[in-house]
Amino acid sequence: QELCRHAEEVVKDKFVVVLGAGVGAEVQTAAIMGAKRVVATDIHPATLQQLEYGVVQEQRIAASGTLVQTQFLDFSASKEEQPLPTPCDVLVVADCLYNEQLASQVCRRCAEALERNSNIRILVTDSQRLVPGFVDELNENLRAVADSSGHSFQMVKWNEETMKQFAGSGVLIDEDQTYDIQVRTLWIGL
Repeated sequence: QELCRHAEEVVKDKFVVVLGAGVGAEVQTAAIMGAKRVVATDIHPATLQQLEYGVVQEQRIAASGTLVQTQFLDFSASKEEQPLPTPCDVLVVADCLYNEQLASQVCRRCAEALERNSNIRILVTDSQRLVPGFVDELNENLRAVADSSGHSFQMVKWNEETMKQFAGSGVLIDEDQTYDIQVRTLWIGL
Protein backbone atom coordinates (compact mmCIF):
# COMPACT_ATOMS: atom_id res chain seq x y z
CA GLN A 1 0.00 0.00 0.00
CA GLU A 2 2.83 2.43 0.85
CA LEU A 3 4.54 1.78 -2.48
CA CYS A 4 1.28 2.47 -4.31
CA ARG A 5 0.74 5.71 -2.38
CA HIS A 6 4.14 7.02 -3.42
CA ALA A 7 4.53 5.27 -6.79
CA GLU A 8 5.13 8.36 -8.93
CA GLU A 9 7.58 9.95 -6.51
CA VAL A 10 9.39 6.90 -5.16
CA VAL A 11 9.01 3.90 -7.48
CA LYS A 12 8.56 4.95 -11.10
CA ASP A 13 11.78 4.51 -13.13
CA LYS A 14 13.79 3.66 -9.98
CA PHE A 15 16.03 0.78 -8.91
CA VAL A 16 14.25 -0.92 -5.99
CA VAL A 17 15.79 -3.53 -3.65
CA VAL A 18 13.52 -5.59 -1.41
CA LEU A 19 15.17 -7.21 1.63
CA GLY A 20 13.56 -10.40 2.90
CA ALA A 21 11.25 -10.41 -0.09
CA GLY A 22 9.50 -13.68 0.71
CA VAL A 23 7.22 -14.64 -2.16
CA GLY A 24 7.29 -11.11 -3.51
CA ALA A 25 4.22 -8.97 -2.84
CA GLU A 26 6.37 -5.81 -2.60
CA VAL A 27 8.50 -6.92 -5.56
CA GLN A 28 5.45 -7.37 -7.77
CA THR A 29 3.98 -4.07 -6.58
CA ALA A 30 7.17 -2.15 -7.37
CA ALA A 31 7.39 -3.76 -10.81
CA ILE A 32 3.75 -3.06 -11.66
CA MET A 33 4.11 0.53 -10.40
CA GLY A 34 6.85 1.16 -12.98
CA ALA A 35 10.20 0.54 -11.30
CA LYS A 36 13.03 0.30 -13.80
CA ARG A 37 14.64 -2.63 -11.96
CA VAL A 38 13.73 -4.64 -8.87
CA VAL A 39 16.08 -6.98 -7.01
CA ALA A 40 14.38 -9.32 -4.55
CA THR A 41 16.60 -10.71 -1.81
CA ASP A 42 15.93 -13.53 0.61
CA ILE A 43 17.85 -16.17 2.54
CA HIS A 44 15.68 -19.05 1.30
CA PRO A 45 16.43 -20.29 -2.26
CA ALA A 46 13.06 -22.06 -2.50
CA THR A 47 11.27 -18.84 -1.62
CA LEU A 48 13.19 -17.02 -4.35
CA GLN A 49 12.16 -19.73 -6.83
CA GLN A 50 8.50 -19.23 -5.85
CA LEU A 51 8.95 -15.48 -6.24
CA GLU A 52 10.43 -15.93 -9.72
CA TYR A 53 7.48 -18.13 -10.70
CA GLY A 54 5.00 -15.52 -9.44
CA VAL A 55 6.74 -12.77 -11.39
CA VAL A 56 6.63 -14.78 -14.61
CA GLN A 57 2.91 -15.47 -14.10
CA GLU A 58 2.01 -11.80 -13.54
CA GLN A 59 1.25 -10.33 -16.98
CA ARG A 60 1.32 -6.75 -15.72
CA ILE A 61 5.02 -7.15 -14.85
CA ALA A 62 5.84 -8.32 -18.37
CA ALA A 63 3.85 -5.39 -19.74
CA SER A 64 5.68 -2.92 -17.48
CA GLY A 65 9.11 -3.79 -18.89
CA THR A 66 10.59 -3.91 -15.38
CA LEU A 67 13.65 -6.11 -14.94
CA VAL A 68 13.06 -8.32 -11.87
CA GLN A 69 15.96 -10.30 -10.44
CA THR A 70 16.46 -12.44 -7.35
CA GLN A 71 19.52 -12.68 -5.14
CA PHE A 72 20.40 -14.76 -2.10
CA LEU A 73 21.17 -12.44 0.83
CA ASP A 74 21.75 -13.26 4.48
CA PHE A 75 21.06 -10.17 6.60
CA SER A 76 23.67 -11.27 9.11
CA ALA A 77 26.52 -11.46 6.57
CA SER A 78 28.88 -8.50 6.57
CA LYS A 79 28.59 -5.86 3.88
CA GLU A 80 31.95 -7.08 2.59
CA GLU A 81 30.73 -10.71 2.37
CA GLN A 82 27.32 -9.92 0.88
CA PRO A 83 26.83 -6.27 0.01
CA LEU A 84 23.42 -4.90 -0.81
CA PRO A 85 22.69 -4.62 -4.53
CA THR A 86 23.66 -1.04 -5.30
CA PRO A 87 23.35 1.71 -6.17
CA CYS A 88 19.66 1.40 -5.44
CA ASP A 89 17.22 4.29 -5.21
CA VAL A 90 14.73 2.56 -2.90
CA LEU A 91 15.14 -0.08 -0.21
CA VAL A 92 12.05 -1.93 1.07
CA VAL A 93 12.00 -4.05 4.23
CA ALA A 94 8.49 -5.36 4.86
CA ASP A 95 7.57 -7.47 7.88
CA CYS A 96 11.07 -8.80 8.59
CA LEU A 97 11.31 -7.79 12.25
CA TYR A 98 10.70 -11.25 13.73
CA ASN A 99 13.22 -11.03 16.59
CA GLU A 100 15.77 -8.63 18.07
CA GLN A 101 18.74 -10.19 16.27
CA LEU A 102 17.09 -9.90 12.87
CA ALA A 103 15.88 -6.38 13.65
CA SER A 104 19.47 -5.36 14.50
CA GLN A 105 20.61 -6.70 11.14
CA VAL A 106 17.85 -4.73 9.40
CA CYS A 107 19.09 -1.58 11.18
CA ARG A 108 22.63 -2.30 10.03
CA ARG A 109 21.53 -2.93 6.43
CA CYS A 110 19.46 0.30 6.36
CA ALA A 111 22.52 2.21 7.55
CA GLU A 112 24.63 0.47 4.90
CA ALA A 113 22.18 1.56 2.19
CA LEU A 114 22.23 5.14 3.46
CA GLU A 115 26.05 5.15 3.53
CA ARG A 116 26.10 4.14 -0.13
CA ASN A 117 23.42 6.59 -1.26
CA SER A 118 22.53 9.60 0.87
CA ASN A 119 19.49 10.23 -1.36
CA ILE A 120 18.01 6.76 -0.93
CA ARG A 121 14.39 6.24 0.11
CA ILE A 122 13.93 3.44 2.64
CA LEU A 123 10.57 1.94 3.59
CA VAL A 124 10.26 -0.32 6.64
CA THR A 125 6.94 -1.89 7.59
CA ASP A 126 5.97 -3.99 10.59
CA SER A 127 2.70 -5.66 11.47
CA GLN A 128 4.11 -8.08 14.04
CA ARG A 129 5.29 -5.66 16.79
CA LEU A 130 7.79 -8.22 18.12
CA VAL A 131 10.72 -5.81 18.57
CA PRO A 132 9.66 -2.69 20.48
CA GLY A 133 13.15 -1.08 20.47
CA PHE A 134 13.66 -1.24 16.71
CA VAL A 135 13.18 2.47 15.98
CA ASP A 136 15.59 3.51 18.75
CA GLU A 137 18.28 1.22 17.37
CA LEU A 138 17.59 2.34 13.81
CA ASN A 139 17.92 5.99 14.82
CA GLU A 140 21.27 5.22 16.50
CA ASN A 141 22.53 3.59 13.29
CA LEU A 142 21.27 6.45 11.12
CA ARG A 143 22.81 9.05 13.44
CA ALA A 144 26.19 7.24 13.17
CA VAL A 145 25.99 7.39 9.36
CA ALA A 146 25.10 11.09 9.48
CA ASP A 147 27.94 11.85 11.91
CA SER A 148 30.52 10.02 9.79
CA SER A 149 29.36 11.53 6.49
CA GLY A 150 28.60 15.06 7.59
CA HIS A 151 24.98 14.79 6.44
CA SER A 152 22.09 16.02 8.54
CA PHE A 153 20.20 13.52 10.66
CA GLN A 154 16.44 13.35 10.95
CA MET A 155 14.94 10.98 13.51
CA VAL A 156 12.44 8.49 12.18
CA LYS A 157 9.33 7.20 13.91
CA TRP A 158 6.55 4.76 13.18
CA ASN A 159 3.37 5.88 11.48
CA GLU A 160 0.53 3.62 12.57
CA GLU A 161 -2.57 2.79 10.61
CA THR A 162 -5.35 0.23 10.71
CA MET A 163 -5.99 -1.62 7.48
CA LYS A 164 -9.67 -2.57 7.55
CA GLN A 165 -10.82 -5.90 6.13
CA PHE A 166 -7.31 -7.00 5.16
CA ALA A 167 -7.35 -10.34 3.30
CA GLY A 168 -4.29 -12.46 3.92
CA SER A 169 -3.06 -16.01 4.04
CA GLY A 170 -0.11 -17.88 5.43
CA VAL A 171 2.00 -20.94 4.90
CA LEU A 172 -0.08 -23.21 7.13
CA ILE A 173 -3.46 -21.65 6.31
CA ASP A 174 -5.60 -23.21 3.57
CA GLU A 175 -7.84 -20.22 2.89
CA ASP A 176 -7.50 -16.46 2.98
CA GLN A 177 -8.61 -14.79 6.18
CA THR A 178 -10.10 -11.31 6.46
CA TYR A 179 -9.38 -9.15 9.49
CA ASP A 180 -8.37 -5.64 10.60
CA ILE A 181 -4.63 -5.24 11.10
CA GLN A 182 -2.47 -2.56 12.71
CA VAL A 183 0.45 -1.72 10.44
CA ARG A 184 3.46 0.41 11.27
CA THR A 185 5.46 2.09 8.51
CA LEU A 186 8.40 4.41 8.46
CA TRP A 187 10.16 6.18 5.65
CA ILE A 188 13.73 7.41 5.52
CA GLY A 189 14.34 10.11 2.93
CA LEU A 190 10.71 10.80 2.06
